[in-house]
Amino acid sequence: MPEMDPLIDPAIQREILVSRIGGNPTQAAAGIGAFFDEVYRYCIRLMTATASVPPGPLAFALSERGLEVDPVFDQHSKEFVPNARLDIDPVTSVPVGPVLLTTRNLRLAYATTCRETDALGVATRLRDLGLGSRPTAIFVPSQRMLTFYSGGVDQKPSLSANTDALAALNLEDLDSVLTFFHENYTRYPTGLGTCWDNATHRIVERNAERNIRNHLFIFLSWVVYRSKYIVREYDRPNGRVDIFIFGIAMGEPDQERVLELKVLRSRSSGWTVSGGKARSYSDASNVRYVEKGLRQAKRYLESTMAIEGFLLCFDARLNDEEISVTDYAHQLGICYRRYYMQSSVKEEATAMTASSSLQH
Repeated sequence: MPEMDPLIDPAIQREILVSRIGGNPTQAAAGIGAFFDEVYRYCIRLMTATASVPPGPLAFALSERGLEVDPVFDQHSKEFVPNARLDIDPVTSVPVGPVLLTTRNLRLAYATTCRETDALGVATRLRDLGLGSRPTAIFVPSQRMLTFYSGGVDQKPSLSANTDALAALNLEDLDSVLTFFHENYTRYPTGLGTCWDNATHRIVERNAERNIRNHLFIFLSWVVYRSKYIVREYDRPNGRVDIFIFGIAMGEPDQERVLELKVLRSRSSGWTVSGGKARSYSDASNVRYVEKGLRQAKRYLESTMAIEGFLLCFDARLNDEEISVTDYAHQLGICYRRYYMQSSVKEEATAMTASSSLQH
């Protein structure tokens, strides 16, 4: 698994996602993202190959500079004991743990004990050891939950996911994968993606379209393991495809897919209840925008000779209402999908009240 591209947006570098289990790695893991990937692989193998899984949490902290020069390991070396390799299959035993300091590819791991046997106690132990800022994954086998902390347990988790749900993802069922992405990334307040500038008033970020595309690109790339099979801003003579999926990623060589993304909105970034910069988007303008997206997807479908073209509309408008473009999409041969970016009940009610006050 190659490292994350160092030239990509810092926001993307901070976003750590998890991939579907798909076999043993073909080369040594490298990079923080691959470290989390290896932990996820190991947890799946542990759940499927070991009868006596420990009920308590296991914490995997990254030794970024190698254990031989790791200052935490050097300072607390008497508290750590060598653990069996975690990168080989099948899993024959559970780790000593519950706190493990590991290399990026899990080939070298040292374990230490923890007085408390819950996740909070493990997090406290990590901080006491000086590992609070290290990239960390905490697995709770009894709940089948794996939580990633890209900035360590001192920060909020980057991703918390049910391993069964992620393991069940199959890119060949693209609609289900896209729905999973929406449910877990673009919904509010539970979504992991950074989409909203002000969710209370349903104002998405100024660059929401680009940010959602970047989230989706990484998500799809990691689902299939190899990012070279998923391309972002695929450059063609008639424009750039938001996301291009090579057929081999779906088990169908030469059967490519085109994804064009649009974000629908009622209010622009900067809108305020009291006035100020209050640009609004009419229903008619949103319909035109969707139709434009359908034509773009059609052009990209033809220029790439892909077998399917999708227009994915992430809907941040005030009201959850369909846009009448089904016939037009069918005429162009494009798969139209709309995902309403829901807010919580309280916030949705607040937004609707604000909308009504403006109309009267």
